[in-house]
Amino acid sequence: MANGPRSIYSRRQRLGPARYDNPLADFLDRLPDYYSQFQRNELALKQQDLMNKRYEDSQKQQAYRNELTLINSLPESAKAKAMLSSENEDIQEAGRAVEDESNAFDAMLQPPDPYADGNDLLSYYNSLEVHPSVRGNKARLDQVRERKRSIKNNLLQSQVQEWYESNKDNSNAKIILQQSQYDPSGAIKNITTLKDPKERKVVTDASGYKRYLDTGERAFPSVVKEAPKGATIKGLEAALSSIDRELMIFRSSMTPEQVLEKEGDRTRILDKLQALIVDNQAGGLTIPPPGSSRAESTRTRFPGMNQAPAESTKIKIPGF
Repeated sequence: MANGPRSIYSRRQRLGPARYDNPLADFLDRLPDYYSQFQRNELALKQQDLMNKRYEDSQKQQAYRNELTLINSLPESAKAKAMLSSENEDIQEAGRAVEDESNAFDAMLQPPDPYADGNDLLSYYNSLEVHPSVRGNKARLDQVRERKRSIKNNLLQSQVQEWYESNKDNSNAKIILQQSQYDPSGAIKNITTLKDPKERKVVTDASGYKRYLDTGERAFPSVVKEAPKGATIKGLEAALSSIDRELMIFRSSMTPEQVLEKEGDRTRILDKLQALIVDNQAGGLTIPPPGSSRAESTRTRFPGMNQAPAESTKIKIPGF
């Protein structure tokens, strides 16, 4: 059949969208497009798998953080056990390290000689308190300090027991002994207050104060010794001379406010000095008359200068 198969359709209608008479040729012509579409589908699937994996990883990380938060909220003694029971291998490994460190600390809490003297035990726990594995851990510091507190209470209770054996005839002895079981420091204070102060020897120190010989504390802490008036007058005279010297030498370089301030200080010192001198006179002390060496000492003199200071530098006392 030279003209091909017989059909009611024209050749163009029979071929349709195909470019070739043979369908295999059409497939081979479109094969690159099929392969590109396949690659795009593969890439989309890989992107979807990556997004799914990222989501799963984020969920695992969130669960990991939540578990660590829960473990950190537990007491120190329960953390290692909780970490070891975790399904996360990293947390389990950390739990084993925490358990080993906790066991090492428990071993350190036990002193080399549990029956040593109380002061030796206190020294041991003082050194343990600054150990690198303890000083930054509040829970461990609390455990060490609790051991120290227990040792101190035992020492105080021993002291109370010794006092009780020597003072059984005291009406308060049994009460203080019972108190030492729950408040040893309070029992020691009560024993101290029971001592008769008259039995304590009192001595006078270099300053003239009365002190107890055994403790060195003042016997009469409310008593205050006043400085001698003569020493106070000499101090005021020295301060007055200093102000006069400053006003004479540095007046030209001072501001008016500074001059007024110095003059005010000078006036106040003169008032105090005058009051002390009048008080001494009323008490029967001898007051040097104006013009004597004592009165002249309130004036400021400088080598090579014969002029006297201003008239206001003299101390005027009524009746002289």
